[in-house]
Amino acid sequence: LGICYEQGKGVKQDYEKAVQWYRKSAEQGNAAAQSQLGFCYYQLGFCYEQGEGVKQNYEKALHYALMVYNAKPYNISYCNQLIKIYDTIKNYDEELKIYENLLSYDKENKDYKNKIVELEEKIKNKETGNA
Repeated sequence: LGICYEQGKGVKQDYEKAVQWYRKSAEQGNAAAQSQLGFCYYQLGFCYEQGEGVKQNYEKALHYALMVYNAKPYNISYCNQLIKIYDTIKNYDEELKIYENLLSYDKENKDYKNKIVELEEKIKNKETGNA
């Protein structure tokens, strides 16, 4: 049923209901359902972030983005989703933590290093009132 609701096969597409069904199956140890559940959380976060099919809600977007990020903090798609939300709501401290985490997996990444420097500057300016 989770797949049916996720893809709109035979029923109206409804990610929240898909999550409910995937969760039931995942709790019984179904590995495929556990994987799909993570993907659904990712999709729900995106929908709330963009306002697709639901009213835009950054709090809910952040909730779902954190769920998938906490499960797989090395997944670049999950990290990017969270980074985008943190940047939008101007939570630079948390955005910095994500980049530091990414750098721990890819220690030579110049883009991550540059972004960390940029965010540290934003945080410093915000604290001194120069934002």
